Amino acid sequence: MQLQKKDGHIIKITLREVVALVCEYYAIKEPDLHMRSQKRLFSKIRLMIARLAIRFHVANLTDIATYFNRDISTFSRGLSRMLMSDDVELDAISCYIESAIVQA
Repeated sequence: MQLQKKDGHIIKITLREVVALVCEYYAIKEPDLHMRSQKRLFSKIRLMIARLAIRFHVANLTDIATYFNRDISTFSRGLSRMLMSDDVELDAISCYIESAIVQA
């Protein structure tokens, strides 16, 4: 899924922009996501970022794992679990990011 404005213009975004918008949504600071902490909240947010970045064709899993200095297999397993669940929160944040980017 690529982001498009109403005039059909495709919007290119970066991983950093996705991270910034997700951090804004959750009212956290990006350095919290880079810490070695395995806090459930931060782990979930990193997975949300990964899912959104892949969905919007921003980055692949290897790039995302490298960005957060995490093991790719951890992201892969987490995304598999996330995709199997019906995550309403993922839909909400996806809509938030889409509208924020399209309006920019």
